Amino acid sequence: MKTKSINIENILKTESNTNVVISWSLNTPSRIKKEEYYTPLLKQRLEAARKCIKKGYKVGFHFDPIIYYDKWEEEYYKTIGSMFEYAKDNIEWISLGALRFHCSLKQIIEMRFPNPEILDHELLIAPGDKKLRYTENIRIELFRKMTRWIREFDKKVIIYLCMEEEDIWQKVFNSSLLKKNRSKGIDYLSGPVSDVEINLSGDEDEVI
Repeated sequence: MKTKSINIENILKTESNTNVVISWSLNTPSRIKKEEYYTPLLKQRLEAARKCIKKGYKVGFHFDPIIYYDKWEEEYYKTIGSMFEYAKDNIEWISLGALRFHCSLKQIIEMRFPNPEILDHELLIAPGDKKLRYTENIRIELFRKMTRWIREFDKKVIIYLCMEEEDIWQKVFNSSLLKKNRSKGIDYLSGPVSDVEINLSGDEDEVI
């Protein structure tokens, strides 16, 4: 169950089950305020996750879309710290996905939001799914730094990439020795170089 919602009253009334994972899409407080209109604040999402953990549910988190902006490093690092403050040792997996959208949405964004900051950086059409994405160098930088910061708090939690080709996985994790594994319902790659894991399970692009 993937969401931004904090409407968890019915979930808390139901006994937890080992095959249910409730996961929240997270972003930095400034991006939530600027880009995710009418959605719960970061603290509210994390408080909802904490309540579900106390009830016995498994939880996951999704940094998707990661947005590249002037203060992204400082703010995403703090957000990762907040996530572990609320859910330490209780996270099933964490996914990373960079900003991407269908080409047709660009004109709609520009019409509805004059001078949108979200389009400030170069976006290229990916040959596979024809979506606009950051350049490869920017995406690799985002994923490498986010992974390193997560690993400061937890060396073992599964980390996976959303909607990225295998060559990006290899470049992000600096290893050609990755091997396939399966754990907790996730197919992923792990490697001896960085001891990180990458998802192989398919499209994780839909958000409730």
